[in-house]
This record gives sequence, C-alpha cells and structure tokens, in this order.
Amino acid sequence: MSSESTPKDETPTTRNVNRFADVTRNISVLFVGTLVQKVTGAIAFMIFVRYIGEVGTGKYAMANSFTALFAMGADLGLGLFAVRAVSKDQSTAAKYLGNIVIMRLALAAIVLVITGISAVVIGTPRDTLVILLLVAASTFLVQIGNGFRWTFPAFQKMQYEAVIISAESLLMLGVGSLVLVMGYGLVEFTLVRVIFSFLTLIFTIWLTVTRITRPLLQLDLKFCKDLILKTRPFMLIMIFGQVYFNLDIVLLNYFKGDIETSWYNVAFRYVFMLQMIPMLFNQTTFPAMVDAAADSAEALTRVAKRTYRFMIIIVLGIGVMTTVYALPIVRYIASSEFDESAPILSLLIWMQVILAITTVSNNLAMACNRERTVVKVTGVGLLINLILNLALIPEWGAMGAVWAAIVATGIAGIWMMKEVQQFIEGFSFQGIWLRPILASAGAVCIALAIDGIHVFGGLAITLIGYAVILYLIKAIPEQDMRLLRKIV
Repeated sequence: MSSESTPKDETPTTRNVNRFADVTRNISVLFVGTLVQKVTGAIAFMIFVRYIGEVGTGKYAMANSFTALFAMGADLGLGLFAVRAVSKDQSTAAKYLGNIVIMRLALAAIVLVITGISAVVIGTPRDTLVILLLVAASTFLVQIGNGFRWTFPAFQKMQYEAVIISAESLLMLGVGSLVLVMGYGLVEFTLVRVIFSFLTLIFTIWLTVTRITRPLLQLDLKFCKDLILKTRPFMLIMIFGQVYFNLDIVLLNYFKGDIETSWYNVAFRYVFMLQMIPMLFNQTTFPAMVDAAADSAEALTRVAKRTYRFMIIIVLGIGVMTTVYALPIVRYIASSEFDESAPILSLLIWMQVILAITTVSNNLAMACNRERTVVKVTGVGLLINLILNLALIPEWGAMGAVWAAIVATGIAGIWMMKEVQQFIEGFSFQGIWLRPILASAGAVCIALAIDGIHVFGGLAITLIGYAVILYLIKAIPEQDMRLLRKIV
C-alpha cells in the first residue's frame, strides 16, 4: 500500500488541522477500546484480589514482573522503528512485516526458554514457578502478535487495536472471573490467560492480513541485519523501560516477600490502569510528530507545544485526584485488607505523571532521529533507579521502591526536557506549565473543601472544577480551541 500524496494546494494551516484531526480520530477510537480494557481489567483485578488474597497477589505480581524483565528481548525495538519507517513510506509495509514476524517468532522462543531457565536457576518456589511459566507462555504469544500489531499505528488504523484489546479484556473478565467464582485457583486463572493470548494472536493475524497488508514471508538476511543495527537504540530504550518498571517488584519480593509486594502491586495496578490515557495520547501523536519533523521546525514546534500542553493538563489532573482520594480508591479496588497500599498509591501516581510527560520528550527525540539521546538518558535513569532500589528497599520496603522510582524518573524527565529545547529550533516551555499548575492547585482546594462526601461524587466535583478553572484561566490557547471546534 502507498500513502496518499499531499495536495499541492494544501496550506500549512490545513496540514496542521489534518494532523490534529488524525490524532483526535485515532485517540477517540483507541480511547473507547482502552477504556473497555481498563474498566474490565479493574473489575477483574477487584475480583482477583478478593479471591486470591495478599499472598497469591504477590506471587502473580512477581511472575509478571520477572517475565517482563526478559520479554523485551523478543522486541528489539523492531515495532517502534517500523512504525516510523512505514509511516513515511507505506509501500515498504509487506517487507517490514514479513521479516519482523520471522525475527520475532525466533526471538520470542529464545526468550521463553531463557525465562524458564532463569526462574529455575534463582530457586523460584515451585508454586510460584508454575505461575511464572504460564505467564511466560502467554507473553510468548503476545510478543508474536506484536510482530503484526505495529502495523495498526503505522497505517493509523487504531480501530483494530481497539477491537482486539476490548474483546480480549471482556472475555478475560467473564471467563477468568467465572473460574475464580467456581473455586479454581491462580493456576487455572493464569491458564485462561494463556488460552486467550493464543486466540488473540489468531485474530490479530487475520486482521492484519485481510485489512492492512500481507507479509512478505521471505527472510532477507541483509535487510534483517541492517534493521537490527538501526533498531539498536530502540531496543535499548525498550529493554531499559521494562527493567525500569519491573525490577522494583522483583527486588521487593526478594527482600520483603509476597505480602508487601501485593501492597505495592495494588497501587501499581491502579497506576497502570490510568496509564491508558497518556499511553494512547502518546501512541497516536507519534506519527504526527514524525510527519511534522519531516515538514519544518515550525510545524514540529506547534505539534510539540500542543502535545506537551494537553499531556500536562491530563496527567496533573489525574495526579491530584489520585493523591487526594488514594485510600477510598484502594478500598474500592482491593478492600480494606490492602489499606497499606494507599500511601504508596498517593506517591506512586506522581511517578506516572513524570513518566507521561517524559514520554512526550522521548517521542519527539525519536521523531527527530535522536534515539541515542533517549538511550543515554533512560540508561542513566535506570542505573539511578537500580542503585536507589538496592539502597532503600531493604530498609523501607515498598515506600523505598516508590521514592526510587520518583527520583530516577524525575531526573530523566528534567534532562529530556532540556534536550528537547536544544534540538527543536525555537521551542520553549514558556507558557506551557503555569496555567495547568494553577488549575491543579485549585482542584486540590476543591477536593479539600468537599472532604467527607462519597468518593465518586468527590472525584466528579473535583474533575468538573478542574475543567472549569482550566477554561476560566485559558489554559488552552484560543488557536487550539478553534482547531478542536473545527474537528468536532
């Protein structure tokens, strides 16, 4: 398939509206699918922790995080690189798809074997080992499926991604919950996950082949070698990211055991569920960044400012409301048995706030072929995180892991923002931060003033108040408001 040519009479303003319209459309369709996924996932997790308990939740968290430490070895950054390459020239999709599928199949098999051997070598308890191997099998199938799914953002067909994630999550909620209600345990629940990972893989392949493009299944060794060399920065970024956000749970489980791991995991699961908003925003704006970077510095500056502005507004609101209502949120998610998760959640959410904004910087860097900068910054952040985890977890447990994550993520985030100002000509953060911060402070005042009412009512009133303050202080410039109205 080839991309449509740009009309000769298309003005910069028209291109700007079209980019923003494409981003908005993709965010909308992906938001629906991701919302279904996260809501059903939240309900499934609420059922899960009530039937499995603290110890089982800790074991399941350990199995997921240990597997994730190895999972990115099956990716090597191939998908992210392919999105950027095929977004520029869709006629290359079949060749990229065919070679990536073959490579990921081989890599996923190697990673599966290494994960299993490593789990045995470190002396994983037998009951946890069974869960871990089942999670690794599910991850193996997911990694193969991801060898196809990168084509959805490359062709801006995020409705297919929305269909996949919503269907899988709905089925997992129904069948997984039924398994637990019928009296089965963690092993059977995880086995259901493996089955649905396989069914999702089959459906993904069918969607890609029938709706996007057929893979050219001819292994081109020269092409693959060149691809691996080009994706090395992407590979390191992905690996660093996975280690960054899973090593703390593995270390916490090693030093403090299953119960404290479960407290941390409840908070982390909530943060992970909320991650859908910045995640889909970043995922859908990346092709627009690539397009703008190829256009002009002025176009890239406009896209960068809009992306930062909306991201900051979104995540500051999430951070404020989560911090204020941390305890009732935990009780709704996992019951009063997990009250120790509340102070963890009230701080851990700010790691996600920093991370979401940093991801905007990372995407801008990659759109401008500055992957090595991201690798350098992420690598330093990972090293700081590792050192702090080893220093703080033995003494402070879960709270030590939280502070390690916040400090390391904060250093990396500030560093990347400074880098963005250097490589995007004419870009400045001036005027982006102040109004969202003022609106957030106002939201805190509202939340404190209505303290004592039901959590859902409090969240709704605080959210409405936050939106009203943003409007009154004109946190979104009139030019952006006009673009939004035109798209609507």
